[in-house]
Amino acid sequence: MIRTQMPASRGGRAFVWLMFATLIAVGFGWFGGGTQVADASRLRASGLQTKGVITSVTAGDMLNNSSAHYKFDVGGKTVNAYSNVLAKDEHRLSPGLVVSVTYMPENPRDSCLDPNGLVDSARRTLLIAGLLELVCAAIFIPLIIFSGTASPQGVKFTGENVAAVVVFSIMALAGLGALFFAAIPGLMRAEALVSEGKSVQATITGVWDGENRHGRYATYSYKVGDEYYHGKADYVGGYGDRGQITVKYLPSDPSYSAINPEAQIGGARGAIAFMLVWLSIIVVFWLVFRYGARRLRHKI
Repeated sequence: MIRTQMPASRGGRAFVWLMFATLIAVGFGWFGGGTQVADASRLRASGLQTKGVITSVTAGDMLNNSSAHYKFDVGGKTVNAYSNVLAKDEHRLSPGLVVSVTYMPENPRDSCLDPNGLVDSARRTLLIAGLLELVCAAIFIPLIIFSGTASPQGVKFTGENVAAVVVFSIMALAGLGALFFAAIPGLMRAEALVSEGKSVQATITGVWDGENRHGRYATYSYKVGDEYYHGKADYVGGYGDRGQITVKYLPSDPSYSAINPEAQIGGARGAIAFMLVWLSIIVVFWLVFRYGARRLRHKI
């Protein structure tokens, strides 16, 4: 059986840390955020202005900025594109709204509605990259500080133990955070939507394949008061459907809606069950780790 092992020397572990840190910086920092800042600068400096029409809007969440799909005509051809937008514009934009589009003349698909939306999205991506860098550092620094040559008996060094505690702690905190700040509030909102929700006519703005082409979902937009809201839900119709559908929204939070509110409850309960299983697995792994460490100390 092939076995892999973390380098024991400080230099070897520092190299592995730098390798992961570089991958995070390049993968999330540059490709995720840096390119959007560069795109915004190019569009500000050399972009041309034209009029376009909004076709759909996707609401933002904790990880992603709001975004909009739009189309515009250049040289007798219709260009379909999308870009991130500022959160404050999410409830202003609606399907059919005429907007100003900035595009690069050599490649019209290289465009945006507002360069500030690209910069704002880049900042969020860079923040996530920074958090990942901190997690990577928290795991590797103990390994570097307490590195050394393993004994013939396979004694685990303090660095490995501290790193293991950090990993378990991060996984546990992530699970608890998702349970108490996402899953449980999600169930409460779903139950409130069933009992307190109000119906409204929404317009289908797109029908798309689900992840890994599993099923389909539809995006839709609706108006409450003077603001527009956007959602998505499982859908069984055709890709070209653009008709009216009835959705329910929560009066206390009009951005929360569903085509089938009862199904939201089932999904929310499933999310809670998943997080409880996640936390149970972490507890089991922690007990196994503690038992193994205790037996190892007795052998020394």
